[in-house]
Amino acid sequence: MPNSDLLAVAFTDVNGNGKYNAGKDTLIAAIVDTNNDHTVSIGDTIQWGTYPAIPDGSASGTGGIYTSLQGTITNVVFTNSEGALVETAAGRVEFLANTNVEAFHTSSPGGNVESSLIDSITLPDVGDSILADPNQFGAGQPNFPVDVSNTTTQLGDNAFLDVFIAAGWHVV
Repeated sequence: MPNSDLLAVAFTDVNGNGKYNAGKDTLIAAIVDTNNDHTVSIGDTIQWGTYPAIPDGSASGTGGIYTSLQGTITNVVFTNSEGALVETAAGRVEFLANTNVEAFHTSSPGGNVESSLIDSITLPDVGDSILADPNQFGAGQPNFPVDVSNTTTQLGDNAFLDVFIAAGWHVV
């Protein structure tokens, strides 16, 4: 990972190498190690970017942008080698990456889903999808509605969503 202050990154893999490269790939969101303790913790921040338009095998166009200002993490619900769930004053942010699925979710403090991006790698019953609802006030505040699911089975690690989780995380 070229930028060691990023503890988790959801991105669109434009250059297709499976790694986040700033300036080449499109950032969806990242947890930035603001306090330099090398773990996800209170005081770290969320850096926001854009979300894709179509859940397909390519790095298709932008569906919209997250308009939230950089959010400070106020609570760490969990972290492990497969993901993290954190809270900001505006809501929850979750990163998930394992051999079966990659996902990124945002929600309101009350739990209403604001955005959900899922790349089903090995689970045909789950499918790939993108949901962004600007009418739900939450952590990311997407600016444009997207509600698209793949109707055909498209297994594999698709470029529209990749999630990187830094090694060595621990619960704070």
